Amino acid sequence: MGLTRQYQTYYAISLKHWQEVWGGNTYNTLLVKEHPSEDLVSDDFILSDEVSFIYPLMYESKYYLDGIIEGFIGIYNNHSTTTATITSYTVTLKKQANTDPSPSTLATMTRTLTANNTIPPKDYIFLPLFMPVEHQKVDVSEKLILTISFVSTGGTCGVACANDSSVLDNLIKLPYALTD
Repeated sequence: MGLTRQYQTYYAISLKHWQEVWGGNTYNTLLVKEHPSEDLVSDDFILSDEVSFIYPLMYESKYYLDGIIEGFIGIYNNHSTTTATITSYTVTLKKQANTDPSPSTLATMTRTLTANNTIPPKDYIFLPLFMPVEHQKVDVSEKLILTISFVSTGGTCGVACANDSSVLDNLIKLPYALTD
């Protein structure tokens, strides 16, 4: 029996007029395969040091994630005069059924930054994402949740998440494992 990996690209965005309650949490941030109409109102960033994005669909059969999750995340400094410094960031991929009180972790990574980690006022920093995930099963009743968190000093920072295909704030490639 062979194993084939197929990558699917997702973008982490927010939408002001969309909301989903899942597992007891309310989300207006989601993972999408393509940006919906840019006429939909979104936040360019969310001023929080932790934001979770949900993939709003479920697949009709179980599947596995296996390989390296790749991409990048964007953090925005909304302060008009103060430079921010990012000292660390964590990305966690979880799965959760609607009836589960808390999600199960599929993969997580934390990186400490000591250089090239400042964000000028009203500007962005983009941070790499290379996170192994090893043969993790996702059942038909579960949805994926990606959480981005960071530690910063100075400035007023948040996770970038605009619904704008011309400026990619977050790009995540998930490795689906297919067996034959």
